[in-house]
Amino acid sequence: MSASNLSSAMDVDEAAIDEGLYSRQLYVLGHEAMKRMAVSNVLIVGLKGLGCEIAKNVILAGVKSVTLYDPNPVEIQDLSTQFFLREEDIGKSRAHAAAPRLAELNAYVPVRFLEGQPGQDFTVDQIDGYQVVVLCGASLTKQLEINDWTHAHGIHFIAADTRGLFGSVFNDFGPRFTCVDPTGEQPLTGMIVSVEKDKEGLVTCLDETRHGLEDGDFVTFSEVQGMEELNGCEPRKITVKGPYTFGIGDTSSFSDYKAGGIFTQVKMPKIIEFKSLRQSLKSPEFFITDFAKFDRPATLHAGFQAISAFEAQYQRLPRPRNAEDAATFVQLAKKIEPEADEKVLTELAYQATGDISPIVAVIGGFVAQEVLKACSAKFHPMVQHLYFDSLESLPAQLPTEAESQPTGSRYDGQIAVFGKTFQDKIANHRQFLVGAGAIGCEMLKNWSMMGLATGPNGAIHVTDLDTIEKSNLNRQFLFRAKDLGKFKSEVAAAAVADMNPDLKGKIHSNQEPVGPETENPPEKETPSCTVKNFPNAIQHTIEWSRTEFDNLFVKPAQAVNAYLSEPNYLENNLKYSGQQKEQVEQIVNYLVTNKPLTFEECIIWARLQFEDKFNNSIRQLLYSLPKGAVTSTGQPFWSGPKRAPDPLTFDPNDQPTHLQFIISAANLHAFNYGLRGETDPSVFKKIADSVLVPEFTPKSGVKVQVAENDPIQNESTDASDLQDLVKLLPAPSSLVGYRLNPVEFEKDDDTNHHIDFITAASNLRALNYKINPADRHTTKQIAGKIIPAIATTTSLVTGLVCLELYKIIDGKSKLEDYKNGFVNLALPFFGFSEPIAAKKHKYGGVEWTLWDRFEFNNDPNLKEIVDWFRQEHSLDVTMVSQGVSMLWSSFLAKKKSEERLPMRFSKLVEHVSKKPVPAHAKHLIVEVMVMDEEGEDVEVPFIVVKV
Repeated sequence: MSASNLSSAMDVDEAAIDEGLYSRQLYVLGHEAMKRMAVSNVLIVGLKGLGCEIAKNVILAGVKSVTLYDPNPVEIQDLSTQFFLREEDIGKSRAHAAAPRLAELNAYVPVRFLEGQPGQDFTVDQIDGYQVVVLCGASLTKQLEINDWTHAHGIHFIAADTRGLFGSVFNDFGPRFTCVDPTGEQPLTGMIVSVEKDKEGLVTCLDETRHGLEDGDFVTFSEVQGMEELNGCEPRKITVKGPYTFGIGDTSSFSDYKAGGIFTQVKMPKIIEFKSLRQSLKSPEFFITDFAKFDRPATLHAGFQAISAFEAQYQRLPRPRNAEDAATFVQLAKKIEPEADEKVLTELAYQATGDISPIVAVIGGFVAQEVLKACSAKFHPMVQHLYFDSLESLPAQLPTEAESQPTGSRYDGQIAVFGKTFQDKIANHRQFLVGAGAIGCEMLKNWSMMGLATGPNGAIHVTDLDTIEKSNLNRQFLFRAKDLGKFKSEVAAAAVADMNPDLKGKIHSNQEPVGPETENPPEKETPSCTVKNFPNAIQHTIEWSRTEFDNLFVKPAQAVNAYLSEPNYLENNLKYSGQQKEQVEQIVNYLVTNKPLTFEECIIWARLQFEDKFNNSIRQLLYSLPKGAVTSTGQPFWSGPKRAPDPLTFDPNDQPTHLQFIISAANLHAFNYGLRGETDPSVFKKIADSVLVPEFTPKSGVKVQVAENDPIQNESTDASDLQDLVKLLPAPSSLVGYRLNPVEFEKDDDTNHHIDFITAASNLRALNYKINPADRHTTKQIAGKIIPAIATTTSLVTGLVCLELYKIIDGKSKLEDYKNGFVNLALPFFGFSEPIAAKKHKYGGVEWTLWDRFEFNNDPNLKEIVDWFRQEHSLDVTMVSQGVSMLWSSFLAKKKSEERLPMRFSKLVEHVSKKPVPAHAKHLIVEVMVMDEEGEDVEVPFIVVKV
């Protein structure tokens, strides 16, 4: 046996994880799981579409190595789903042809393939040295032989197969598999206000936050005063008593509880006992993927066994839509499970030779995540048999047997299921894709395999404003290191046209934006008084430091530039702001009094910022609200969620965070002024230590914003004060061409000091308030609002979308034909539901939704449209507008109205907007306001005028 090796240059144990490449995935898996993955060798047997999809996802995720075995020659039908094979590979060994393209995905993962003769089966003596073995499309006999060995020798085993619109997966991770973190959720944490001293030990949480724990969870404690035995205690099992209370067992021997404390959930490992395949076949444990198909797994459990039995008996698979083969197949399955559903079994026989890209994506994404669970012990593995199907994706007009026969084309795997007529429909479909990132890459890969838009009338348009950066490479699998900086839409379009040359000239890439800028869902916000004065969690200090970043390095530079470039900036912009003094002071500060000429001055500025933010402001707060302060009811003010802070004393020798703040702040300040920065710590230490820090005296009478709706105190401004400040500003004409450089926040560049500043500032403030600091990686996620992402989920979700796309191409019009899918790969969980119908509106007796339109052909004149509404719907048109132009209204001057009503619509638009209708515009979207006979305004759909 010999193994051919690719990308050997990186074949080393990587101790450090490349955070630039893996950043989004690290937020899903964490460093510990990634390290366990980095020592795991994975073997994948069978390299048609399914094996390739699993290999792609596992290689992107970053295991130690991936080895492939499939010596069989590439056939034309493999190109139905195997996106890393090309027509010129036909006749070569599958593993040999695909390995180099898989190796390009991740320089840290060596990809090897085992040699073998065509037709030669994989054997147990080739397994040694692998932690996980995956069999794709193997016969039942082969699965049993390999699994008997892996079960006995402590190797994790997965078998998977897809047949047309059906898929199956079997997991065996051994008799005692330890899952270290079944859910992967962040441990829950919360503040407590009391712990009872008795047999039940009732813990009560702060009344504004539910604890979120479940029976059987474990917790430990910190910062408890009085009952200090709880601090750092062994994890205690809880029983939930209510949304704000839980019991922790006997506390009667402990000291008396006084105040404070934080509970933190402790993740406890779970032991899972897997059965071997041999045992499992007799008494299977099914993982349900669709509760509407509750009986389906038992039928498919027999069906997939019957496929192997049929193939062993006849040396071939049942022929597409062949009734005779299907009848024989059903008999074989019924011997295994007499109750099995004949209709479903018949479809499975009809589709046994089928090979469909979306199903491969769903099963391949799922299996790859199970491989990662086996390697990392993170997330709960699937126990133990999964069966999946999407029979709803079949066209309403089912193909005949003749329609489903192979044609010698790359689409034969899909034709076997959908037939040639439907394949033509797929080829002539026109599709628009917004976004060529992770989901976009997967979508285009599926479409290219399906042959979408490859016909004479087909087209795909893809748009994405974004360019490729390093953190994309970990899951946006169409991109390589050589593509960094290029447009995503262009690279992605070229990559899939290379996968399927039938797409050449059919896929068009753009960089235009789509949709309003404001379509972001609202985010959960922390009250501003908490962030400003009373943080109690690291999220609060990160949010504060993100704001400080803008207040120091973004907004002042923008204000200076606006003052220098916008005529009458002070008069026009500051009049209504209510913060004139602060804003003028800021411009004076950045343009005159504190404008640095050398980098040394930037270091001095940063040192004074440290004093202001982490010493003086805290001393001021404690002067206004001393540690012994009480509320109007006599309760201590600094209690519950309000932590009393302490000022920090600058010490660059003992505190690396102190120096990190100075280094990053000075460099960012220097960037604002176009000065060259510096990173040698000794330079900063020397200068920072020599700075003369002015003595600080707290002011009396400063009002602190305690509750969210308290007014924010602004210093009253004397008009003469403001005039004196304005006099300090140089005239813009004296600084023609001078500009500052506002910092543009970029979270993924590790050399620009952005995340370094936010991490240092946040952790210094956390020290002020005795909050546990966060590492740079965690800070980056929260400050950058990074959405954790992993290739497996992306692949699976896109597969589900494409199964719905078949229904759209078929023109299915009933809501119940479609599905919403909900998948959590960690738990794992699958759920499906029917989509909700669009909201209905009413006018007169007519119901309509936002998808409805009134259509007018042949460029009518406005009078015809107004008359039509009157005659057909008894509605009076009061206003007609198109885009930003008001074309006509009932209160228009009589002369203008008489001039416009007879005009053809396109001419009217040109007349009012003073612009020609673009040559490519085939129709205009028009809005009308109408009244009913009672004079009430009525909402109606938009109008489409075809010009």
